[in-house]
Formats: sequence, structure tokens, C-alpha cells
Amino acid sequence: MALTKGKEGFPTLGYQFHAGHNGEVFWLSHGFPGAMNDKSIVQHDRILAKLSSDPEYSDFEYEVETDLQAAPKMLKGLHSLCDGGYHKWLTAMCGSKHSDEVDIKAWSKLCESVRKDIECVFGILKKRFLILGGRFQNYEAAMINRAVYVRASCYTTCCLLTRSLLAMAARRTTGRHLAVTDEEAEVHEGWHEKRKSLIRHYAIALQKGKVSMLRTRAEIRQQRQDDDATT
Repeated sequence: MALTKGKEGFPTLGYQFHAGHNGEVFWLSHGFPGAMNDKSIVQHDRILAKLSSDPEYSDFEYEVETDLQAAPKMLKGLHSLCDGGYHKWLTAMCGSKHSDEVDIKAWSKLCESVRKDIECVFGILKKRFLILGGRFQNYEAAMINRAVYVRASCYTTCCLLTRSLLAMAARRTTGRHLAVTDEEAEVHEGWHEKRKSLIRHYAIALQKGKVSMLRTRAEIRQQRQDDDATT
């Protein structure tokens, strides 16, 4: 029981999860005890392992603009977005909560906005499949062991059903829009340089007007109030 008792205060399971903007689940791990932190669970992530070992992804090159006066530079290797609780791997990029630099704050706000997709996927799954949203009420040891296996199987099945629903929706439409303990993080060589290039690329895109600055609802509301006050 102690192994599965995480920050929620009751026995839970944790999953490593990759999903897209349209809600499609790309990969789902098996369930891990709730007391395991993200740095331990990510060691079993097959998507990140493939990004680093498969030349199709690790050797993929793309351009980023890091200087208004210089030519674009090339970055090598694809990555996934995550929060700050993971290792600093070249395949796992995250924003920063503690920075006063304008470029880093803008990039972090962008990452936070994109990462909300994964939270939406969890919410949709729990609303669509009620079996995922409740607790198991039986506390006998034998039943708990079986419940852990059943819950893990349910998550996998529900993710497969969601992918089928998305595929059906895509055929009907033109689009498809529809840690508890601390552990020292690994930092890959070049991780900070890669993130710095991505941040600078986004900052230059903002300066050129290619993208718009993301704003919170409070900022938008304050802007409207200021506009009304001036008129």
C-alpha cells in the first residue's frame, strides 16, 4: 500500500502518457505505483527512447532563427514537451517557472499552453469512461492486486477506443479537431543550448509578427478595461 500512496494521500497509479493536440493517444505505459516520481517512471518511456535511438528522429534536422541579423541555424533531433519534473534530456524540453527574462517567460507560457492538451485528454477520458474516474472500494489485499491490473487494462482499452472514435470523426469531417520524492535530474550535454535556441527562435517570431504573444484571461480582461478607460 505504501508504494502506491502518492501525493493524493490514498493509493494511486501513475502513467506515462503521450498525446497529440487532437486528443489522440500515441503511447500509454503500464501503471506505476503512485509513490514513484516522474524521473523514475520516464526511464521506461518508449517514445523518448525511440526519439533518441531511432535515426529517423534523432538525426532529423530543422531550422531555427536565433539572431535577427544572422542566417538560421540547424537543430538536430526531435523532442517532446514535458513539465519541469523530468530529466533534462535532449528529447524532453520544458519551460521555466523561475525566470525574469522576457524571452524565457514567453516560451514557458507557450509550453504551458501546449501542454494543457495532455490534461484535456485525461479529463476527456475520465468523462467519457466513468470507470476511470472513481475509486475502487474494496480494500482486501487480493482484490487490490486484481484491481490494479484491471484499472491498467481499462486505461489501455479506453485509449484504444478513443483512437477509434477519432479515426471515425476524421472520416466524417475535413479535419481532426475535435513526484513524491526528490531525485537528481539528468542533464544531457547540449540540453540548455537547445532550449536556448528554441526560446530565441520563438522570441524572434514574436518580433517579426509571425505569432502572437499568448496572454492569460486576466491579462486580456485588464487590457479591455484599459481600452474602455481610454475611450
